[in-house]
Parts: sequence; structure tokens; C-alpha cells
Amino acid sequence: MSFIYSETLVFVEDLDAAVSFYRDKVGLALKQREEWGFALFEVPGGGRLGVLATASWDSGEERISRPRMSLRTDGIEGEVARLVAAGLDIDKLEGDPGRLRAVCFRDTDGNEFFLWEDPTTG
Repeated sequence: MSFIYSETLVFVEDLDAAVSFYRDKVGLALKQREEWGFALFEVPGGGRLGVLATASWDSGEERISRPRMSLRTDGIEGEVARLVAAGLDIDKLEGDPGRLRAVCFRDTDGNEFFLWEDPTTG
């Protein structure tokens, strides 16, 4: 396995309202905010919470699973091959090599996981 870290990813309709809620009311530290519709919070104890505007999610899915575990890797092709070899049904790997690439898969109860790699970020 070559997972770098994991975070919980939730989808929201209004990113500004969600940032205000998690930062100002819940008290989480805003670590990153992207204009394209994403915010990342640090959770005490080492966790991370990713918040993604539904309008930014262009997966072709009819519905968006809420919430989902996000797993970052530095070797997505190897991870996809390993998961397929283990018998998982995996969606199509999206994105171009050297840029953000991602794929979704589900556990035995249909809970979705978002596996991604982005060599352009640290």
C-alpha cells in the first residue's frame, strides 16, 4: 500500500456557509481553501476534513455519496491494480498522468471511497 493520508470528505451546497460553520462554530482550523470549491480543515488529533462544493463535483454520477473517505496515494496506478487484483469493482480512473487523477470504489455495503493522486501538490 502507498496511501499517504486519509480524510473524510463531505459535500455541501454552499461552501462559504460550510467554511463559516466548521471554522467559526465547530472551531476547526482552516488549512486550505481553493477557489474552485474546496476547503480543508485540520481536526484535533491528526484528522482532516475535506469540504467540497457539489457544483465542483463532475463525476457523471446521478447522486453524490455523503460522506466518503478520501485516500491520497503517490502511486494511483499501482493502488488501482492492487485493488482490482483483490476483487474490487473500481470506477474508471479519471485524469491525466502528472496531474490530479482519481477513482472511486465501494465497500461491501456500497460506501464510497475516493482514491486520488496529485503530484502537483505537496
